Amino acid sequence: MTWTLILACILIGMLIIAVEVIFIPGTTVVGFLGAAAMITGIFFSYEVYGNLAGNFTLLGTILISALAVYFAFKFKLWNLFSLKEESDSKIKSAEYSKFKVGDVGMTITDLRPMGEIQIGDEIVDGESYSGYIQAQIKVEVVQVFKNNVKVKPL
Repeated sequence: MTWTLILACILIGMLIIAVEVIFIPGTTVVGFLGAAAMITGIFFSYEVYGNLAGNFTLLGTILISALAVYFAFKFKLWNLFSLKEESDSKIKSAEYSKFKVGDVGMTITDLRPMGEIQIGDEIVDGESYSGYIQAQIKVEVVQVFKNNVKVKPL
């Protein structure tokens, strides 16, 4: 194995670890693959070129990795990949506490088992108590939750 292949293994391993840290954090499988590639390069430098070359390869890999981490933190390179915009959008929310068991409404969409229901003047999220309910069917509220109401057909 030539130095080109050994260095390629080490650099590809570093690149894979960088990809894991920046783009797909939390998976660790990709990080282990990167570490395995780096270890493979270091192993073959020992195997093919002896202890002296292996030690220099190991120390060089550690030094380059440490410098990469240092400069990444110093220049805040992760900011290049992070979102800077804030979302100010809101989810559709109704005050479900004003609905009572026994209120009557009309399904706007099919409930399979979730859909939209109109109760009075408000359109709210509803859940079918007994399976599928077609649109435009009168329903009665049987339970009120924080984020939807459970209904049954009349």
